[in-house]
Amino acid sequence: MFGREKVECPGCKKVFRKKYMKTQCKDAKGRYSKYYNQYSCTDCCVKKSTINVKADAEKDAEDKKISLWKAKCDPENVDFARCSDKLSRLFQEWDDLFWKRSDTRSRLGQAEINVIDATNILDDYTVANRRTSLLGVAWDLLDESYKSRPGYQTAVAEKGRIEASLNDLDRAITKNQNETLKEIGRIEKNGNKEPDENKEPVGITESNVKRLQNLMDNTISEVINRAEQHSSNWQTKRDGIKEPVEQNNDNSFCDNCGKSLKPTAKFCGSCGTPRA
Repeated sequence: MFGREKVECPGCKKVFRKKYMKTQCKDAKGRYSKYYNQYSCTDCCVKKSTINVKADAEKDAEDKKISLWKAKCDPENVDFARCSDKLSRLFQEWDDLFWKRSDTRSRLGQAEINVIDATNILDDYTVANRRTSLLGVAWDLLDESYKSRPGYQTAVAEKGRIEASLNDLDRAITKNQNETLKEIGRIEKNGNKEPDENKEPVGITESNVKRLQNLMDNTISEVINRAEQHSSNWQTKRDGIKEPVEQNNDNSFCDNCGKSLKPTAKFCGSCGTPRA
């Protein structure tokens, strides 16, 4: 039978009656335990899984590093010079976020109490509408008719708003911790030296982009001009139009007889008149 069946605990290797063992347990943080799908003793049932143990160790190391650097950023600490302005601002923001989260959690607790109070169907009953029997009261409770009340809906809506605010604060705290660890790593690697914001990063810069844009504009203009010239020449040859002879601005004609002169001629070969 189930009550007398004995099973060995996978954690401590001790043998217990199955009815005294547990399964599908969760650890202290609400995560699946190491022996979640197995029967184990009361102590081993809530043990952390291997993945969670590693994650908690990394988280503890990060929290310890943040705490040490937060102490260094105290103005009265001898290592205050190692703390950058950005890290000081992050720690100040961290304190503000934690104070807001603590206050929001208190408000959430009160909001949950308000929801429970609004669920009490006896508070809304008057002499005119109250049930005359316990069976009627039990029916209203099982029917969940209290959910249609304005007071209950208002309490639930307020609880939802506070939960949303708490989630936003949790995300902001996580982002703050990541930026804090990143800044601490930068300081440990390069010392307390602020990065040069005026220095252009390696790779594609604004000046390179402008030069590339100008080169592309010039190339496109040249291609368009050549295409127009080619189109004009093709149309001229197609229509049989002779291209106009380019006139020479220098004295290539004789002033006396009007005959054309060679560029190297010093006098007219027809009338002998010297070239002007």
